[in-house]
Amino acid sequence: MKTYSNRPIETTDYLTVHDSDGNDYKMKWSDVETFVSTNLTTIAVDETLVMTLGTTAGTDYFRINGATKCINRPLADDTFALEVKADFTGATGQLQGAFQCSSRAYPATDTTAAIVRGGYFQSQLHSADAMTGGGLIGLYCQIDNAGTMDGTSVSAALHTDITDDGVYTAVTSLTSLRVESHLSQAVSSGIYSMMEIVNSGTTAADSAIYIDGSDKITSLFSLVDVGGGMVTAATGAVGNTTDKVAVIVDGTTRYLVLYDAIAAT
Repeated sequence: MKTYSNRPIETTDYLTVHDSDGNDYKMKWSDVETFVSTNLTTIAVDETLVMTLGTTAGTDYFRINGATKCINRPLADDTFALEVKADFTGATGQLQGAFQCSSRAYPATDTTAAIVRGGYFQSQLHSADAMTGGGLIGLYCQIDNAGTMDGTSVSAALHTDITDDGVYTAVTSLTSLRVESHLSQAVSSGIYSMMEIVNSGTTAADSAIYIDGSDKITSLFSLVDVGGGMVTAATGAVGNTTDKVAVIVDGTTRYLVLYDAIAAT
């Protein structure tokens, strides 16, 4: 079994590098920066690894071309397989994120039917295991205000956007947010829904959903293939009004009236 020293690395220590030519090379730790700047930056882009240590517009960066995997099994509570932090000290402008995840499509033909995702997040329960508590969250987004916010900017735990670029000649669906389920298994207990809104805080929300259409949203809903379930015929007698749902329209509260029964014929 190998043993390792806990002493700090000294400039006189050597680093052994195994090259693709089968030879081992040694260099002093004091020469690592020089070696990187004069050698590793010249590796071709199509090689397995490209390491670039330098500056672009005053920002240090580290670049890898090729697939990269980070796999571990954290056991402690509130730990990460990979943690990325960015400390933004600017007074203006914006921080684009602790990391940028971007996928670019270079289709071989203009008729390609490929699907390109900018990011893929999955929380999976192993097929040989079972959970009697807890849950699976594919993507968790959070705002953590540990200071004082005083301004008019928009704050959102999740912000989606369609940029105004390119040409759309035809689409099946174009939307800023798509909620989809492929579930075919029966849910024996509990609530199964396509979307859930829960206010777990003590501050009352002004509304569950806030819509700013800027006079460019023509309808509230478009219901398709919902006959026999969500939407049924209602041409007969109307029952008693039992409840009302508040809707704020341009700052004024209006109400949707709910009936206890409406006959189909």
